Amino acid sequence: PVVGVQVAAGGRWLDAATTTGDDGAFRLDGIEPGQHRVTVSRGRFDPVRRARAADGDDRGEQVAVVAGQTTTVRLVVESQDGVITGSVKDGRGEPVVDAWVVAMREPDGPGVAAGAGVRQTRWTWGRTDRPVLTGTDGRFAVRGLGPGPHTVRAYRRGGGEAVVEHVATGSDTTLTLLGAGSIAGTVTAASGAAPEAFEVVVADVRSGFERRERFARTDGAFVVRDLPAGAFVVVADSAAGRAQA
Repeated sequence: PVVGVQVAAGGRWLDAATTTGDDGAFRLDGIEPGQHRVTVSRGRFDPVRRARAADGDDRGEQVAVVAGQTTTVRLVVESQDGVITGSVKDGRGEPVVDAWVVAMREPDGPGVAAGAGVRQTRWTWGRTDRPVLTGTDGRFAVRGLGPGPHTVRAYRRGGGEAVVEHVATGSDTTLTLLGAGSIAGTVTAASGAAPEAFEVVVADVRSGFERRERFARTDGAFVVRDLPAGAFVVVADSAAGRAQA
């Protein structure tokens, strides 16, 4: 039995979903009659592949639901007993004892964009894909993983982040958390006056990192702190207009 994975019917965002028990069993109630695809995942964004399925095939099993009846389906997936261990260190090589670590299987198949695994690690949903905390020695172990390459990300509040891609289960990896940085600047309208209130969005397209902050009565000055290293698009938006750098 595969314990604690999410099972959903239909594959859409608002479809019914539940978590398997200690015996691997699950029950989905209130399903509309008709054809449904039942899928398995570690949270919403980390699909579990069917056993012996082709690359990129995480489509689950097709079932027919009839009004007033219970439909039974047996899902056979790849083993989820993989483990990735490692340590998180700071720029001086010292262990980081308060970092969160998450590992997710990298998407595969045709049309997958580069860095998709990095962006995926920013979305966790449920008890099976939630981050783990490093110990007093900076060590961690992420369990319950399927086979294949994974992206591992470590982060902490105010301490930046570190990412290692293409990590196989059974590996021991080291992530180095470098200090966080800031982006500061000034927002002015075309007239030269500073807007009384405005919003600043900073986003790193490759890694999927995004931060939104609002400012008021600062004479147009802003600073966004605790940012990981990266190349950011900065957007300022106010009643006077919108600008991007």
